[in-house]
Amino acid sequence: MKQNLFLNKVVLHVLIIMFLALTGCSNRPVLKSYTSQQAIANGDVVDVHGQVTNLENLENFMIAVDKGTASKQKITTFTIEGDPIIKVLDYNGKTITMSTDNSLDKFAGPMKGITYSSFNKIVKDDKQSPPSYYLVDSSGKKQFLLTVTKIFPPMLMDDIRPDQPDYISKYPKLDISSGSIKINWVRSTANYTSKPNVLIGNSNFGVEMDDALALPADVVKPGSRIDFKAEDVPGLDKPSYKVQLVGKNKELINYPVDNISIIAPNEDGEFLFQLEVNWGCNGNHQIFYWFKISTNQITNQIGLKINGTLPTGWDIFLNGDKEGQFLKNGKVVGSIEMIGYYGDNGSLPNHSSIIRIEDITSGLGSGKMYILDRDTPAASPEQRTWTEIYIVVPISGNNLAFGVSIHTDDASLNSDIAAMKSILQKVALK
Repeated sequence: MKQNLFLNKVVLHVLIIMFLALTGCSNRPVLKSYTSQQAIANGDVVDVHGQVTNLENLENFMIAVDKGTASKQKITTFTIEGDPIIKVLDYNGKTITMSTDNSLDKFAGPMKGITYSSFNKIVKDDKQSPPSYYLVDSSGKKQFLLTVTKIFPPMLMDDIRPDQPDYISKYPKLDISSGSIKINWVRSTANYTSKPNVLIGNSNFGVEMDDALALPADVVKPGSRIDFKAEDVPGLDKPSYKVQLVGKNKELINYPVDNISIIAPNEDGEFLFQLEVNWGCNGNHQIFYWFKISTNQITNQIGLKINGTLPTGWDIFLNGDKEGQFLKNGKVVGSIEMIGYYGDNGSLPNHSSIIRIEDITSGLGSGKMYILDRDTPAASPEQRTWTEIYIVVPISGNNLAFGVSIHTDDASLNSDIAAMKSILQKVALK
């Protein structure tokens, strides 16, 4: 009896140890945030809207694959909202396994988590400008990895590091737009906003003026209005805006602001601006941003027209002559608009993954048709995914293109592709 009691105690202790070991494994720290500075410091290849840091690490990974040597590389891509999507390429000497983790992407919708896929090789397409990298599976199908519009060296950190305890890298949302054109921005290095663990946080990490001057510009019409909308911060003042234009000698020149907007220069050219957003408190809550625009008179000269009869059930409603909506059986299913163009893949919508690509000819010129997987933002009341036909047709001699997007589904995909090819043969420049 005593022996049985002893054995029971031993078994109980073993079970307790096993339980603690298992729970210890399941309680590993969960990544709650991951900044570009952390990613750069960790040796990730960091892609911020085509601006890539540590690109040499990806090149070294490609060399290892060519030699058949096992290697691993992490690639962290930041969405336009600043959320990281982490991809880990793991090559075992024969196959590249890619894990994709979008759990920190606030707008990933219901498809959050880690997914896995396998590929045979990784290739660089430097015939297109800017160059792009792809993974290729056993059937020869390519999957887009990243496009490089600018190579950045690793950024130096100041004495407050993102990986220190209690550091909060939380910034209010900012939108800069000109009509339907969304203007991209990057943070300047002058980002002092109080101190860590306060309402906004502290960061002195960002882009210097020289790097900002090399950024791609978003095309807007000369004399068009550019609007700013920064998110309100509870407990602080309403955001106010100050804008300075970078002069020919890199001096900052005050630029007139009408409350929440400015008027773009009424002349052709590229212009770099520094935007200061201030939430009050004696200037302790402010963030500086860079944005770059290109004004081009050709946008006033380009117009669309329709030649011929469209496929049965399809119609185009032109809003003016530079953009419009596609209707299928009387229902709006897509749009066409003028967009900035910096290479084929550089014009794709955010939160999309490429299913396949094909070349396309149209009355507007030659372009590319993408079949994309899309999903709704996480904040949307209706969570869903869909398939989208997305077409980019560059306008010759300019960093402009016409972008076409059509919502479709698996049942209608092939017929919608055929319809769009037919329609685009009948859409032409005036």
